[in-house]
Formats: sequence, C-alpha cells, structure tokens
Amino acid sequence: MREMEILNGIYRIAMTEEIEREVTKVCSLGGAIKEAGREEGRIEMLIQLVNDGDFTVEKAAAKVNMTSEDFLKKREEYKK
Repeated sequence: MREMEILNGIYRIAMTEEIEREVTKVCSLGGAIKEAGREEGRIEMLIQLVNDGDFTVEKAAAKVNMTSEDFLKKREEYKK
C-alpha cells in the first residue's frame, strides 16, 4: 500500500502489524467518505435536473436506486 511506503520511506515510521491495520482502516474509511460524497453530488445534480424540468422524479430516483418517495425526501432536505 502506497501510504505505508510513504510512512516508512519518508517519515521512517516502522510498520508494525498494528500500524498497518490502522492505516488500512483509515484508508478504507477515506475511500468510503469519498464515495459517499460522489453519491451526494449525483443526487444533488439530479435534484437540479428535476427542479429544472429536465428529469422526472421517477427517472432521477431510478438513476440513484431510490424510490420516488425517498428521492422527494432528499430533495426536501436540500431545500433547507
């Protein structure tokens, strides 16, 4: 893993099993956060398309595997 090479090579941090596990956890969490942000961005874009009349609620909801009801709830959250 690149991050472990950086910690060891540049910062001279010895890689113990515990540190390796923690680095792996943090990197996994970072990836999950990044993906969640992408998903929110997609939803935000679809809400704008619905608001502009370019997409129906049903079509937009299907693009992000949501029910129309859940999409409308999310849309209301963005209004606040």
